[in-house]
Amino acid sequence: MSELPPRRMNRTGVFVWEQLRLIVTAGFDSELVAREVFARPHRTDRALDSTLDDLCMLVSFKLQDDGLTAAEPRARLNPPPPPGSPSARSLAGTLLDAVIELEAELAEEWRRGVEAAAGRSSGAKYGANVHAIPRRDSVSRGRGDAGAQPPTPAVPPPAPL
Repeated sequence: MSELPPRRMNRTGVFVWEQLRLIVTAGFDSELVAREVFARPHRTDRALDSTLDDLCMLVSFKLQDDGLTAAEPRARLNPPPPPGSPSARSLAGTLLDAVIELEAELAEEWRRGVEAAAGRSSGAKYGANVHAIPRRDSVSRGRGDAGAQPPTPAVPPPAPL
């Protein structure tokens, strides 16, 4: 069983299942892998609420206890019906598709943040001579030391929702 920290990154999105809007939140571990899921219908429905609660708990148990990614149990379920098909879409499949999409969004946002930080630290945004500019900050203590290097920026985490 993977232990999740009390505070963790999460993403929330709105997804549609059989003309019902579902508000789905996925919680992520330190490796940006979804390990828990919560869902609520946009309009309250007691039967759907309890079904979603149970389904979310089962999915979260599989993601945490078995260390699976959302794509692994999703691959074992029925595929979504083709567009325009009269067949119903699976609620479990819709929920796992939502988690997979939220995980991909977070990974893409993280990748863009890392690239942006790498661009800033290499001087690409300001030109090649960014480190030769005298600095007047806590690094140089206001002396204008030409040799003082700017601190390397930390990789910015994704914005919390």
